[in-house]
Amino acid sequence: MKMIDLHQRISAFKKLGNKLRNLDSSKIRELIKDSVRYNGWFTEDMVNYMILAIGESLDEDKLNKWAEPYGLDIGNIKKQKTIGVVMAGNIPAVGFHDFLSVLMSGNKLKAKLSGDDNQLLPAIAELLVEIEPAFEKDIEFTEERLQDFDAIIATGSSNTARYFEYYFGKYPNIIRKNRNGIAVLNGSESDEELKNYLDAFEPTPFAWHAMQAEGREWLDLFSEESRARFDYAFTDAMTWTNDNGKRMRLWIPSETEVGDPQDFMDQLVDRIVGIVTNEPINIYVNPTYLPVDIADRYDELWTDARINKVVEALVESGVALEINNRNRIPSATFITKAKEAGVKFTIGTNNGGANDLGRMDYAIQIIGECGLTPQDMWIPAM
Repeated sequence: MKMIDLHQRISAFKKLGNKLRNLDSSKIRELIKDSVRYNGWFTEDMVNYMILAIGESLDEDKLNKWAEPYGLDIGNIKKQKTIGVVMAGNIPAVGFHDFLSVLMSGNKLKAKLSGDDNQLLPAIAELLVEIEPAFEKDIEFTEERLQDFDAIIATGSSNTARYFEYYFGKYPNIIRKNRNGIAVLNGSESDEELKNYLDAFEPTPFAWHAMQAEGREWLDLFSEESRARFDYAFTDAMTWTNDNGKRMRLWIPSETEVGDPQDFMDQLVDRIVGIVTNEPINIYVNPTYLPVDIADRYDELWTDARINKVVEALVESGVALEINNRNRIPSATFITKAKEAGVKFTIGTNNGGANDLGRMDYAIQIIGECGLTPQDMWIPAM
């Protein structure tokens, strides 16, 4: 079969985009439902969003503009190369861009899919082959170890990247590791600067803009209109003023006044309830944190009555509870009570450095111990 040229490839992907944008199509609806049934961590809204985002990206003008700088002369390729692709599975159809890049460049795709996301891309590939049958010979999905390829693209964690480099280092390769991005605001930014920042990154598929609210003064830093543009806000109860008028940051011993532990706990619970009830947040983080002076009395001081008071506030306010990996809090007792009351959960690290990122040992342990399921987890609105 004659190799199709760049124009034909762009035309085929444009038609694929038209199909993917038609979320009312019975075939697309079934595709979305299958992926959600197969992977409980995917929600229907999440898969809808990703399918639609892929469809929107396959615009003919966008594809031409994207391909133009590479000067692809596919008609004069004497021998196609086979590109092995190890795909991640943390986001629905996350490997689509590699799929697109390999095929648009006139090469053959040999892809090993993640077990967490092995339904969507083969189904999308079937739609593409229906549009342009010439692609069939250039697409292969395998569950076996990748072999017989000319170059490799592998995506995974920083840990799996070490293995990729060992196995694939002798081939031309792109090996992707963990990547993290953060914008640090110091409080001196104006509403206009914040607006410019948010405008620059909107819309971004599967990237949420979060506001970390520090201290009780955060509501005065930006206008309500600016705060509302964030997808979610989170805060802790580690900075507050006690009944004696002392402003405390609980993680700094020299700034913390504990006094009578029972009285301190009563004040702490009151502050937590006030924060959860009155501040426009979505997640209560570093939950149940205690200063170092009394941290070893955690189970004693976090009585059932105190736990119940906080849990009730979370339920009434619809605020999610973070499982904090770094500080290994809250306890299993607290989480079990919260789960039974219908509280949703998130997972966080309170990362103070690169070594904290990606370390979820406590979270994994507590998920199993407390029987948490995907339905117990909180997901930002899309």
